Amino acid sequence: MIKYVFLTLFIGIISFCVQTQTDPNDINDIILWYSADSVTQDSNNNAAILHDKSGNGFNAVQTIPSRRPNIIYDFNNHPSLSFSGYYNYMDCDFNQTFNSPNTFFIILKDISTAGNKYYFSGLNYPGGYSFYHRANLTMSIHSGSTFTQSYPKSFPFDYTLFTIQYNNGSYTIRENGIHKDNGATGTGSFNGIRVGGRFDLNYFFEGNLAEMVAYNRNLGLSELTQVESYLMNKYAPPVNVGIDSSHYSFCNLIIKAGKHFTSYLWSDGSTADSLIPSQSGTYWVEVEDIFGNISSDTIDVQLPEFQHPTTQLYCPNDSIIWDTGLGQHYTYLWSDGSTGDTLNIASPGAVHVVVTDTNGCVFKSDTLTFSEDPFSSTATLGPDKDLCSGNNLGLTAGANEATNYVWNTSETTSEIEITTTGTYSVIAENANGCNVKDTIAITIIGDAPNILADVPAYVCTAAPFAYEDLSSTTDGSSIVSSDWNFGNGETASATQGSFAYATAGNYDITLTIATSSGCFNTTTVPIEVKANPSLSFTSTNSCQRQDITFNGGQLSPEPITAWSWNFGDPASGTANTANGQNTHHLFETSGDFDVMLVGTDIFGCIDTLVQSTTIDPTPNIDFTFTEVCEGNVVNYQNASTITAPATISTYQWNFGDGTNSGQADPQKPYAAHGNYTVTLTATANNGCSDSESQTVKIHATPQVNYTVDQACAGIETEFTDNSFIPNGSVAQVDWSIDGQAPLTGFTVNANFDQSGSYTLEQTVQSAFGCMNTALAMVEIADFISADFEFSPNAFVTDYPITFESTSTGANEYQWTFGDFATSQSPDTSIVFDESQIDTTYEVALWVRNIHGCSDSVSIQRTVLERTTDLELSQLFSQEVNGFLTLGVQLKNVGTTPITSVDLFLRKPGMVPLKETWEGNLQAGESENYIFSASPSAAVQDQEVNQNYLCIEGRIVAPGQFSELNLANNEVCTAVAPTEMALIHPYPNPVNDQLTVKVVLPKETVIGLHIYDNQGRKVHTITENEALQKGLNVFYVNTSGWSSGSYKIQTVGSAVDAVGFVKL
Repeated sequence: MIKYVFLTLFIGIISFCVQTQTDPNDINDIILWYSADSVTQDSNNNAAILHDKSGNGFNAVQTIPSRRPNIIYDFNNHPSLSFSGYYNYMDCDFNQTFNSPNTFFIILKDISTAGNKYYFSGLNYPGGYSFYHRANLTMSIHSGSTFTQSYPKSFPFDYTLFTIQYNNGSYTIRENGIHKDNGATGTGSFNGIRVGGRFDLNYFFEGNLAEMVAYNRNLGLSELTQVESYLMNKYAPPVNVGIDSSHYSFCNLIIKAGKHFTSYLWSDGSTADSLIPSQSGTYWVEVEDIFGNISSDTIDVQLPEFQHPTTQLYCPNDSIIWDTGLGQHYTYLWSDGSTGDTLNIASPGAVHVVVTDTNGCVFKSDTLTFSEDPFSSTATLGPDKDLCSGNNLGLTAGANEATNYVWNTSETTSEIEITTTGTYSVIAENANGCNVKDTIAITIIGDAPNILADVPAYVCTAAPFAYEDLSSTTDGSSIVSSDWNFGNGETASATQGSFAYATAGNYDITLTIATSSGCFNTTTVPIEVKANPSLSFTSTNSCQRQDITFNGGQLSPEPITAWSWNFGDPASGTANTANGQNTHHLFETSGDFDVMLVGTDIFGCIDTLVQSTTIDPTPNIDFTFTEVCEGNVVNYQNASTITAPATISTYQWNFGDGTNSGQADPQKPYAAHGNYTVTLTATANNGCSDSESQTVKIHATPQVNYTVDQACAGIETEFTDNSFIPNGSVAQVDWSIDGQAPLTGFTVNANFDQSGSYTLEQTVQSAFGCMNTALAMVEIADFISADFEFSPNAFVTDYPITFESTSTGANEYQWTFGDFATSQSPDTSIVFDESQIDTTYEVALWVRNIHGCSDSVSIQRTVLERTTDLELSQLFSQEVNGFLTLGVQLKNVGTTPITSVDLFLRKPGMVPLKETWEGNLQAGESENYIFSASPSAAVQDQEVNQNYLCIEGRIVAPGQFSELNLANNEVCTAVAPTEMALIHPYPNPVNDQLTVKVVLPKETVIGLHIYDNQGRKVHTITENEALQKGLNVFYVNTSGWSSGSYKIQTVGSAVDAVGFVKL
């Protein structure tokens, strides 16, 4: 007993130490601590100041007396603030702001059923925190400007401890230390607090508030548990029934558990808040407090032990002493008037005693009736008798009471074997010590048969067993009868047979046999009828599709050696049967199943138990979702079902990141990418639950990065995407420079006209569609551009071609001329020989600046034979105020440059004009030249049919090249109103070749013929052919013609004939 006392004291010491350590002020970062036991009251017992026990000085006050909450004592003798629901509140302005994360603890009792009752709110509402209940029977947690989350809860409710954690966009709430809900909310803060209402003086709390604590961070789980334990133990300490008790008095001992618990269960099954023990022993109580916490305590009780005599029979000439066992500290009054603590009883009659303790409490004993033990007068060997040798002799009366024997043969057994004639005596004693002596004369009349009954030592109840008489004789006589008595009132007369006991127990089977000589013998064989096993079984649950454990049990003491199960579920195949005391089975369907258990014990006894087992429907779990990018919300769609009439009562989600929800279709934000195992557990109203897990991939947001090459102005700067997406791939990259239209591609090029800083906006999209944008400042270095000029601008042979770099910003140069020459000078030259004619070469110039940027430019040309050829391709004329403004197009159709050309302007009736063009006309280039002179547009009558203009060009420089082809050095045009002009042929007179020129204002079909002075046609230049607009030149071989006069006649035109002379 002492051991238990010390243990109880030690537990009390430990509990005290723990409470001291978990004072809310012992945990860092406390903001405030309000308790209804720390207030300043006004004269009306109302709270004027709610003091801050944290030491931070954040006292909540109410300066208006009519708005102060009342102080009441309805919570286990602790005070609470009672808010009426109408303008009862208290405020505290912190003069500073506490930002998320924060942790709140609040103990309150809500007595209202109306909606929108605020327990507290920040003074910066709606951007701050608040906690309240809504009309739709939900608790609401508010943080930030627009985010409110809720979970269901019925109203009103008794005192409850709420723990709320706000964590930068998410929340977690616990009730009485148990996780209740979590989810997403806004990021809030609070710069003060209103207890009992909302900041805008709406929606006031109706109920009682006992305690409130706030911290400026998220407490860890162990810290949460410490504060919760402190608060719950303060208002509902664990049960304590006191130390072990040794009770002297007969007055009732009352073991009290305390009245502040909501339920009680004592070791005797009673459920009151106290217990009166009826006897000594160990008693325990298990209680549940208002917060749902269960505690228990044990006490050992020693009550006064009144003793009764072990027997109420006394032997003849003897007595019984009744000793109460209580000792001298009580007063006694016996039924015979004596007052001792013992009584000597030597005569028959009824006896009782009344015992009184020093407190005046009385114990009355039972009335016992005492009498003389009849054993000495009733026990006997019976009258003298004849026996056969080998028969046994024993008491015929009193044998059941006798415990000790002494025979005159010195034997001490209950019976002796008789072999000779004589006188036999025995002294027998019973359990009370009473003795009897008896004597008998025995006469031997023959030999008793050897008796032997063949029966088993034990059998099972209701199981037939075989019995057989195996007796024999020694005197030549025969056995004439075998009589069986099975000890249960049933008999048989046969040498063998079968029998079954209907009831378990120990029986004596007596076999009595008689011989033909008149001798008999009797033997008694004990047989134990074993009780058949009494089976039972229990199961751990009764839910469909869940492994149900079946535990076989027995109400009989003998061990079961074989257990056989049949679950009544043939659809399960071979799993429908099992062996072993404890097994399991899974039912795929719900309904009623007859489960059969067969048990065989160590004696081979069998019991069969068939028990109907109802398998309740289990929820069929299913849910869908759409994968999202990190930082976004996954919308979970719950598609779980269950077989009617069962319904799903609760859902519990585990989102794989340590957060949970009890909502049916929650919305869950994921801050980080990765694969999350999301588990949905649904519990039905029958208690059955099941879970389904799926892997949710939260796709990573691209980690934007890039490299830049050739970051200089004037060239293509290359941007290459180096972004990384964990467990993903980049699908598209958009680049925008200084807000311009974006470029798309993994690698893009951009040209910068000027050096300087540019803003690069890089937007990267993953294959899933996650996007991220990053801004960077790109430094573009000095301008660089590769370019060069060469002269002449054709690759001609046997003439130096000079190459001059016109690059910008370069300080390094590299020339390559095909595969046969290089140079590192800014300017260089090269000469092609005739063996390279018709070969195409690439000339490239690569340059680099001091910033490492490079640029290149190249051309390809085919090496040409050196030729000089000027072409006048177009003549332009415009009449302005009677004068002509004239121009001509010069084109270098050779390979050498042209730098100076004399231009001759001819017009009928006008002296030729000469002007000189100067410039640098490279191969393939053309240039228009406008004459400075403006000749008259007037035409003399005699020249009306020769109204044309011609311009001829002659190369002046460079003079080292000779022009061999002069046919394209002249261009002519007709001058209105004449439709065509036939220019006088030349030379005139002519020898071998005559040149004929026709100028047309447009494409015209005409014929040209030459006639001699006899009118005969000697030559056709063109026969009704379409001639092009402008100058058309024809060459006529006249070497074989006769000397004389000729004329050129046109057909299809009104132009007069033009004559010439042949030498």
